[in-house]
Amino acid sequence: MGTEEIKIPIITVRYDNLSGDLIFEDNQGHEGKFITTLVWRNQPVIWKVAKGEEITIDRIYPKQGSQNVLEGNGPIMEDEGVWRGVVKPDASGKELYNVDYTLNGVTFTADPEMNVKDEGDGED
Repeated sequence: MGTEEIKIPIITVRYDNLSGDLIFEDNQGHEGKFITTLVWRNQPVIWKVAKGEEITIDRIYPKQGSQNVLEGNGPIMEDEGVWRGVVKPDASGKELYNVDYTLNGVTFTADPEMNVKDEGDGED
């Protein structure tokens, strides 16, 4: 195992009024409608709604046909606008997941991705 520092992935969610898209930005430098966030086994992943946003996250879950790399049924809401999941100890590969969110009383779905980092695989 290398000496790489593991940083808890935090994914901030906001709504872009101009494009009408849900935008994801993680603390790894990824930003956009579709991003891939690097996660580690046995480590938490945090989703949070950006301050001042009028959206609410209703549910985060694996996309149909995708594996579930998170423990249990996926992330749970810990606080208003903050969700937390933990990557399974045996997880590997990529997971496409859905984020159901509500804006002005209407529910929408967005679908970013997580990539589980194997220790020592040399990927950044």
